[in-house]
Order: sequence, then C-alpha cells, then structure tokens
Amino acid sequence: MPFAFLGGAIAAAVWLERWRYRSRAAAPGGDWQATEERFIDPESGKPVQVFYNPRTGERRLRPGADA
Repeated sequence: MPFAFLGGAIAAAVWLERWRYRSRAAAPGGDWQATEERFIDPESGKPVQVFYNPRTGERRLRPGADA
C-alpha cells in the first residue's frame, strides 16, 4: 500500500511539472519582448528563442524559433 501511494505521488508530480512548463513555454504576450538570443536546446535538439519581461526581469524560452 505505501508503494502505491508513493508511485501515485511521483506520477502526479511529473504530470504537474510537465503541465506547468508546457504552459510557460507558450508564446508570451503582454510586456514580453523577444531578444536576439536564440540557440539549440541541447536536450531536445530544437531551436528556442529567449523572451524577456522588463517589468519583472523574468526570462522565458519559446521553442520553435529559428536559431
């Protein structure tokens, strides 16, 4: 029984992490500005572009940009 609970907790954590980062990777709107930074993601091998929010200083990556 404890192993089933632990397995369910791990599965829920993985699902929540994937959902959270997928929604953050979407094209930003509002105050977000595209930067000149583009590179190939070493994990996926796909090009990504960096977006910057000058109000908060936060940076986000958007997959699919030409590197």
